[in-house]
Amino acid sequence: MRLPKPLGRHPVGFSEYTFPVSNPRVIGKARLEDGETPALRLEQVCFSTFYPTEDKLNKGKPGVGWLSRPVGAMLRGYATFLNVSQWLLVPIAYMWGALLKMPVIRDSPLRKPKEDASSPLGKWPLVVFSHGLGGTRNTYSQFCANLASEGYVVLSLEHRDRSGPAFIDPASGKEQHYLRIEQVKWEKGYTPPDHMPWKVEQLELRRNEIYEALNAFRTTEVASQVDFEKNIVMAGHSFGSATSISILSQPPPPGFEPLPIKQTILLDPWVEPFAPSGPLPLPLSEERPTACVITSEAFAIWDVNFDRLQEIVKAWKGDGKTAAYLMTILRSKHADFSDFGILVPWAKRGAGVIKGTHDTVMKFLRGSLDDGLKGKGQVMEIEVVKKNKRQISGEPGELFVHV
Repeated sequence: MRLPKPLGRHPVGFSEYTFPVSNPRVIGKARLEDGETPALRLEQVCFSTFYPTEDKLNKGKPGVGWLSRPVGAMLRGYATFLNVSQWLLVPIAYMWGALLKMPVIRDSPLRKPKEDASSPLGKWPLVVFSHGLGGTRNTYSQFCANLASEGYVVLSLEHRDRSGPAFIDPASGKEQHYLRIEQVKWEKGYTPPDHMPWKVEQLELRRNEIYEALNAFRTTEVASQVDFEKNIVMAGHSFGSATSISILSQPPPPGFEPLPIKQTILLDPWVEPFAPSGPLPLPLSEERPTACVITSEAFAIWDVNFDRLQEIVKAWKGDGKTAAYLMTILRSKHADFSDFGILVPWAKRGAGVIKGTHDTVMKFLRGSLDDGLKGKGQVMEIEVVKKNKRQISGEPGELFVHV
């Protein structure tokens, strides 16, 4: 079973990397159930890259396993994340998941930038992608591969903040699964007011991982063909969008320089970790990056989150000098931005959301989004259908423009 082909004109290459960090460190005060072992340690960074390749240069056929290895550990981790029995989930999912392939070519050469008109600087533009809860470096392969097929190198993180299904601890060699909030203990003498300090510490680890991963990627043989200096595009989904906002609104970790982020793509941003009574998490740089914010309908009618999000986007625009867009794809679900929305053959809605998202994102990246938007600044009307179910008035798949 293979996921749909990328939408752009280039075939897509794929590589996986794991690097130790030069300064292993504990992040925050969160502890495991024994009350002593740190819950968050930064010891290594792990990421996949999706990039344009050339048919003539590779000998392999598209088809790389979607589930990160080891497959068994990932499936046991998903059982923990979904809170279902491993004995029920793992045998069924293993037969299906182990056969699922991404339409990319493992370790094929990076196409030379000078051969492509979309790379006028002689280097490929770089996108950094941060996954949401339950995600991995490959969970958004459709989004990442589609961008790569258009002429972008995409670095897709696999965060070790215990928000993903599983990873192998580099020190002990043991599986580490998704960590639920009720499993988190705290350093002696500290009692958090609610569950948000855990999310804040996870965000801190994620920020550190992104800076470390970029430094590590700079040491690879393809780095000379990637633009690290002019414009990095920061992107994410859900908690990954919160990570992107956190990167922009917080200073870099000690020893790192600010990133030259000029554009950001936020899919279904979860903004609850940013205290509603505190300052808005706006970019620190004087020249704010342009922002393309796309939500599912499910997130747009989640009033508490969406009201805060609107406030952030409007403040982001400031006096109108910075382009910032807030849009919703009608009838879409939160998972539709990831590969989960198309993992079954009949998932037409998910395929439509992925294509609609890609088309909108490419217009944004190319600076032509304004030309394709209709009804900018519409007033959102909510209608009640089928047993008090709420939805936004409009047609399925329609792009509703809020800001």
